[in-house]
Amino acid sequence: MDAETAYFFRHALLRDAAYELHPPSPRRALHRLALGILEELIPPAERGPLAAELAWHAHQGQHVVGRTTRSLGLLRRELEYLLLAARWAEGKFDYTAAQAAWRACAAHPLASPVQRLTALTKVADALASLGHPEQASLALQGAETHAAVPEAARMLHTSRANVARHAWRFAEAEQEYLQALSLTDAADHETLAALNGNLAVVRMHLGRLADALQGLDSALRFNPLHAPFRQDRAIVLFHMGRREDALEEFRQAAEIAEHAGEPRVAATVLANYASVLLNLGRGSEVEAPLRRALQLQQPVGDHRGEATTLSVLGAHLTLTGRYRDALHATRRSVMLNREAGNLGVLAITLRNLAVLQIALGNAELASAPLKESLRLEREAGNELGCALTRTAQGMLAHARGNLNAAIELQREALAGCEKLGNAVHACDARIQLGRALRDAGRQSDAEAALQQALAQAGPLGRLELQAAATGHLALLWRRTRPGEAEAQWDAALRLCESCGNQLVRDELEHDRATQA
Repeated sequence: MDAETAYFFRHALLRDAAYELHPPSPRRALHRLALGILEELIPPAERGPLAAELAWHAHQGQHVVGRTTRSLGLLRRELEYLLLAARWAEGKFDYTAAQAAWRACAAHPLASPVQRLTALTKVADALASLGHPEQASLALQGAETHAAVPEAARMLHTSRANVARHAWRFAEAEQEYLQALSLTDAADHETLAALNGNLAVVRMHLGRLADALQGLDSALRFNPLHAPFRQDRAIVLFHMGRREDALEEFRQAAEIAEHAGEPRVAATVLANYASVLLNLGRGSEVEAPLRRALQLQQPVGDHRGEATTLSVLGAHLTLTGRYRDALHATRRSVMLNREAGNLGVLAITLRNLAVLQIALGNAELASAPLKESLRLEREAGNELGCALTRTAQGMLAHARGNLNAAIELQREALAGCEKLGNAVHACDARIQLGRALRDAGRQSDAEAALQQALAQAGPLGRLELQAAATGHLALLWRRTRPGEAEAQWDAALRLCESCGNQLVRDELEHDRATQA
């Protein structure tokens, strides 16, 4: 065979069989040879993508009995490559590979107590990011024996807080972050900034917006060019009603991240910025930042971030009536979210997919995504997500003609949104409730619900909600008050045009055609 010839195995098992035919000692020698060749060919700075393979060769090249000088050297190189593989996977947001590599680091015979603790907390963080908080908590139980010194205890409290935050146990997360802060050296500005930033996010979820803003301001004093903190500050400002300040903070955060050469961070900020614009009903401004986010994410393989961006893009395309494009973006988002274990965004995207299928007239394809979305939201303890899925299930029941079920589901959704103080989604649920009551022939109840929704929509500044409430009232009055109904209908269509919401218009047109 010449130098360009390579073996070709027609079945993977043939390759495995050929490998097993080698006696153990020559096989170990082959692994050491492969390790040496790869290390010679690949500069140290470029070994990240192959770090797991290098660690495997170092492990397989060791003697089974006794520790020779060569075996100790291979052990050290194995640990070095396992650490590199774990960090590389983290950087790629591949949490499945990251937690596997960190587990191997924690079990490695040469790992120090601090390295074991770091590895176990990293395993827990990765599992929490994958949507497995119970497994993450179990991983941390093994870390407690290594947390004797303050720095180690701080790491453990931080990881517990991260796990609790991913599980939506925000009160518990707050206490753990406070414990970690109490164990942090006052001169360690980087750690103080990170803890203050994470604590602020938790307090935002607890509804303590002033405390959250104060914490983020403190974090930004340590690091004013930290784009994720600026993004979190933008989200807090948005929830405080300071919308223009929030949008400006998002723009600054994206600019800082791009200038710092952090495409993943910049893309995440842009996607969240677009999501806020979508939430504000400013549809004409949404698509540009989303397209830019995808331009940043796709070349670097940020599939987790791409999945989130595509989810927002799919929602935007649905609202603007580009249903086929929306279906493509949403289905790809579902696929990428599954692969990345991004269960929180997966639940949202499945709900969006169901609403899209209903809009396309494919009600039979909406049931399974909604069931899975509700299961994921319940497992995560996300009460708002459960309420929003109930709204979508009510719409599905309505599309199937099961109006009594639709009414009950919308009432359940409305109660959930009102309990959580979410006025926008409560208004949406009330509109859908009024619509179901109208089609069930309960005219006075329908009118009361729709009039209340219309009164709510105005102060919220949500044109699409005003359009929906106005249009459904017009349909309610078509036979009893035709003059007012026609004026209301025209007003609803103008509102749909003003906010660019084709989904609401299509729903109104569908209901009008059904009445006719």
